[in-house]
Amino acid sequence: MNSFKLTAIGDLARNPELITEGDITFARFCLVGWDELSESEYGGPRETVTSLWFIAFSEIATAIAGNAEKGDQLFLEARVVAQQWIDCQGNKQLGHTFIVTGFRFGAKRGGLGSPVAPRSSPPDAPSSDTAEVAMEVDT
Repeated sequence: MNSFKLTAIGDLARNPELITEGDITFARFCLVGWDELSESEYGGPRETVTSLWFIAFSEIATAIAGNAEKGDQLFLEARVVAQQWIDCQGNKQLGHTFIVTGFRFGAKRGGLGSPVAPRSSPPDAPSSDTAEVAMEVDT
């Protein structure tokens, strides 16, 4: 059992990449979010950008890659999986993979220069139900 879950709200840094290898379909994408640091070495509040890469499988991957693009907002729930590997120089590396288990679409970015328009309200709990996703895409 995985004891760590992540809830993330952010904007797509670029269009999701949908990949099919054999009978496995997955999507890779990066979300960015803007945070304000209350204290900094510069003496006051300042804004910082946080980015995280995610991977989604099957219907979730297809729904996100087919209906979201750069600048669109996503609400995600993901499992956090710790990983270890040895890099090219023989050094042990540690990292995490975020596997999407549920999602909802947020604000949809319009064309160039147009404002962001709400696509749906924030979720109480992310959902991966494809029927619900299809209904949200149609609205």
